[in-house]
Amino acid sequence: MNYELINSPSPELVKELTSNFFAYSKSKLPNLPPESEDKIFMVSARSQSGELIGGILANCYWDGLEIDTVWVSGKERGNGLGSELVSKA
Repeated sequence: MNYELINSPSPELVKELTSNFFAYSKSKLPNLPPESEDKIFMVSARSQSGELIGGILANCYWDGLEIDTVWVSGKERGNGLGSELVSKA
């Protein structure tokens, strides 16, 4: 077996890997909805003055949640805002 780290995989390599993944997933879970039904969304928190103080960019698919980005302003960190954002997502 050979292992290879590929820093910038070609579109063909990405397609080969993802095609194999989806074929396997479909064989085990035939009723799995297509990935095209993903729902990308954002939950944000703003101060009373309208300033963005935190947010989450996420994707909901296959009955799961994939968090892409979480940010909380420095003055709000440690106050539970991040946990609250995850809960709302």
